Amino acid sequence: MTSRTRESVLAMIGFDPDERRMIVLRALIKAQKDHESFVTFEEIKKTFRIEEGEKSVSDPLLYRSLTSLEKDGYIIINRTEYRHRYGSNHKVMRVGLKKAKETAMEKLESKADRINSEIETLASLDSTVLAEEFMSMMTGRRVKTKSIFVEGLQACFGVIEREICDSANRGDVIRFTTDWLRAEEDIERRLTSIFECLGKSGAEMRVLCRSEGQNPQTNEFGAIIQKLHDLGYLVEMRKQPRDDATYQFVSRSGEGMMLIVAEAPLAATWISRDANLLLIESAIENFEEDYEKAERMTELSKI
Repeated sequence: MTSRTRESVLAMIGFDPDERRMIVLRALIKAQKDHESFVTFEEIKKTFRIEEGEKSVSDPLLYRSLTSLEKDGYIIINRTEYRHRYGSNHKVMRVGLKKAKETAMEKLESKADRINSEIETLASLDSTVLAEEFMSMMTGRRVKTKSIFVEGLQACFGVIEREICDSANRGDVIRFTTDWLRAEEDIERRLTSIFECLGKSGAEMRVLCRSEGQNPQTNEFGAIIQKLHDLGYLVEMRKQPRDDATYQFVSRSGEGMMLIVAEAPLAATWISRDANLLLIESAIENFEEDYEKAERMTELSKI
């Protein structure tokens, strides 16, 4: 490992050689006669002053640095004698660096998840919707939502998040058919996020499966619904198979719905109440007829 690579790797785990406590750690190590010995506070203080070229140093400052170094696993303190003694060696340092590496990885993974989520949001964002939101923000007047056409599962999820999740409130009824869903790597995470958002809003969620036989996607979706049902969200899933083709959609009360218009490739359009109230009412009426006769798939929690 080259010097530049070594510095780069240590920087990744948060190691800054110019940080005050790291200067204290360097003073401790230099004060040791060998890597197995312990040194007193005064010996560390003396070496620190030489390292920094200072005539005096604050004792509380040094003690705070030593406490922080022990907490992070870089040093050990021998408290068996009246005066504490401090030490560090390769084995001790390995523990501290391992802890720093794990902390750094957790932060990077969390950052990566956030970045991936933002990428997905931007990828599925329709420019028409963005322009409407921008104009609404600039003028203070809400632009009536026009019909929006999207393709692909992730883009459909984006419409649900923007047009339904963001405006759902207590008292709303969310109607959600499942047969248009397709298997993708992050379907569980995205769907769970959508339903958690709806659940926290207080809206009632009615989920309906109309497909015949066993569908892996429906089973996966049902597991997500059951978890949220067990957590106390107002969500229920039912099954009512049909031979004929009928509406596949997601709606919020009678205000608007995302209607599936093609399955291969998957495509949908967002229809507002103003754009086509009769179509929305017809789809909801059709849904409620099937939902009333449907077999309940969510079970009461056994806990």
